[in-house]
Amino acid sequence: LEAAVESEYRRERADLLLSLQWWLRDVWLNALQLGGDTLSYPRLARASQAVAHRLSPGEAMENLEHLENLQRQLNTNVQEALALEVGLLRLKL
Repeated sequence: LEAAVESEYRRERADLLLSLQWWLRDVWLNALQLGGDTLSYPRLARASQAVAHRLSPGEAMENLEHLENLQRQLNTNVQEALALEVGLLRLKL
């Protein structure tokens, strides 16, 4: 039972981080002024645009890279809470 709970937690964590990655992709596309029909979350378009106006396309791309690095780290033997804290604090929003 404990292993099943841990597995479900890891799956939900991965799903949440993947959703955040898709939204950050939308922010990046808006920073490049390529949003429109290509957005993954069109209902969040206003929020994506608001964040994109504060970032350069390079900074938006760095957010995606930081999140990919965080996901890679979480698949290794790291302290999860610290990796999440540092990884999410690196994001520029």
